[in-house]
Amino acid sequence: MFNDLRLALRQLRLTPGFTAVVAFVLALGIGVNVATFGAIDALFFRAPAGVRAPEALRRLNVTMPPVPGQQIFFNINHSLADVAALRAHRDTYAQVGAYAEGTAVLAAGDAAADPSSEPPKSQVTLADRAYFDALGVRPMLGRLFTASEDSAFDAAPVMVATRAYWEHALGGDRAALGHTVRVNGRPFTLIGVLPDGFRGVELTPADVFLPIGMASAIGYQSTFVRKPAFKWLFAVARLAPGVDDRHAAAVGTTVLRAQDAASPGGDGAFDRAQRKRGVSATPRHQH
Repeated sequence: MFNDLRLALRQLRLTPGFTAVVAFVLALGIGVNVATFGAIDALFFRAPAGVRAPEALRRLNVTMPPVPGQQIFFNINHSLADVAALRAHRDTYAQVGAYAEGTAVLAAGDAAADPSSEPPKSQVTLADRAYFDALGVRPMLGRLFTASEDSAFDAAPVMVATRAYWEHALGGDRAALGHTVRVNGRPFTLIGVLPDGFRGVELTPADVFLPIGMASAIGYQSTFVRKPAFKWLFAVARLAPGVDDRHAAAVGTTVLRAQDAASPGGDGAFDRAQRKRGVSATPRHQH
C-alpha cells in the first residue's frame, strides 16, 4: 500500500497541471457537499435559533386556483387588512405575525454613507411586534418594537439588529443601544439586539429588523402599503391548541375571501371572478 502511495505521489509531482485540476475538483466537490448539507440542515432539521415550540408555527401562504390559459408571474400575499382579519380568529390562530423582506445600505454611526461609492446592500426584514411574539423570540439586549411603533407610518425610526450585525458593524458594544444606524441614508435608533443565531425565518438571513410602519425606508410607498389591495406581507401564525393544518387553512381561506368580497375591484392583478384566494397552513420546512 505504501509503495502504491509513493508511486501516486511521484506521478502527481511529475504532472503538476493534472494535479492542480484534481485538487480543484476535489475542493469544489467538498465545498458543494458542505453547502448542500448546510441548506438541507437549515430547511428540514433545525428550527431557527431562538424560536419557541416551532412545531406549532405555520406560514399562512396564499394560494390561487389555476385558470386554463392564464398564468400569474408574481406573488399574491396578504395586506395589512388581511392580517388584522386573521388575527381576529383567536380560536384558530393564537398569534399572527406579519413581515416583508428587502435590502438596504446600512451605515453604522452618525455619518452618512459615501455617495461616490456603491456599498454592499444588507438584508432587511420589516416585522411587527406580533411577528416576534408568534415566534417566541425575545431580545438579548434592549427591547423589541411596540404596537404603536408598528402602526406609526414613517414616524418610528427604530431598529432591532441581529447579533451578527451588532458584532460585525458595532463591535458587540452594549453601549451601542440608542446609537444611530442609517438605512439608505435615513437615521434609525438601535433599540435592541436579537439572540444569537436568530436571523428570521427565511433562508436569506436578515441583518436588521425595522417596524412595518417604516416600510418606506426600503422602497415601499407608505401611501400604498396601507391599502387593502396591496398584498405585500407574509404571515406566520402560531396555531391555537387542538387546531390542525386543514382547519387553519379553511379558516384562513374564508377570511381572505370575505376580505376580497368586501373590497371588489382589488388591485387589478387578477380577475377575482376566476381567481379566488385561499390559504395553506404550511410548516416552515415544507415551505
